[in-house]
Amino acid sequence: MIAVHLALFFVSLVFGVNAVTSKYAMREIHPMALVFIRIISAAAILYIIQRLWIKEKIQTRRDYFLLAGYSTVGIVINQVLFLKGLALTTAINATVLITTMPAATIGIAILLRKEPPSFRKIIGSMISFSGVILLLGSERIDFSNDYFVGNLLVFLNGISYSFYLVISRDLLKRYHPSTVTTWIFVFGAVGVFPFGIGEISRLDWASVSFTAWACVAFLIIFSSVIVYFINNWALRKTSSSVVAVYIYVQPIVATLISTQMMGEILRMETVIAALLIFSGVFIVTLKMREEMKKEKSNDNKEIDLVKESMIMKED
Repeated sequence: MIAVHLALFFVSLVFGVNAVTSKYAMREIHPMALVFIRIISAAAILYIIQRLWIKEKIQTRRDYFLLAGYSTVGIVINQVLFLKGLALTTAINATVLITTMPAATIGIAILLRKEPPSFRKIIGSMISFSGVILLLGSERIDFSNDYFVGNLLVFLNGISYSFYLVISRDLLKRYHPSTVTTWIFVFGAVGVFPFGIGEISRLDWASVSFTAWACVAFLIIFSSVIVYFINNWALRKTSSSVVAVYIYVQPIVATLISTQMMGEILRMETVIAALLIFSGVFIVTLKMREEMKKEKSNDNKEIDLVKESMIMKED
């Protein structure tokens, strides 16, 4: 279990840096061009790895359709919303808003009957979302306001990835994590093509600095390839909501880096919103610790049966 927690901490650390490197790269590269480069490059790398080492094949046509659907939610919508939103808001705001993922993941998992509801989960989720409302409300509900639109897009990005975390878990039980990761990126590359091809054709490649390309390389290798492998592996070992809980490490990392490197200012409403979100996550985490103790005391057998019955019921 320690390995799972270390892996999830590393994922959150990379994603915290991801917000800052993405913001820096977008000073010279259009958001949609960055989406295009990142997803297609990652898909090519993953496909080569899959063909050379894993060599696992998708068994049914239905699974291909599922993977295409997962890629739409977890890659295409997720990345387009994130980079478009990040271009309009600050890296600090973006990472604070992404911390709503635990609450969103739990809510979606409960609605889809993947996890049982509880009073503490609901209260924790409500407190987390109150932080989101505060942060969105700090910018008037004005769609001509870049900060408001950016914050809203990043929030919706978190919702889309939460949905991916919940719906992909069943398929991850039947395939190697790298197989799932490869195919959602391959389908994702097809999905982002119409969004990015226009901006790619207009990109002045020679004018992009070495630092910006280094940021792009980080986004492809760490934020796309390595993180998705680790995240999918961890998802097979624990519940989707536990995976999402570690997301609150991101704002701390992003704040430390963006205030020093990009001159961003940490505002008081952002601090209060973050405290509300973190408090909600802490409440949810307490409940999860109790559930994990119960799993250990029952050798995981009873819990596994419950999970399997829910999966069968959904099918």
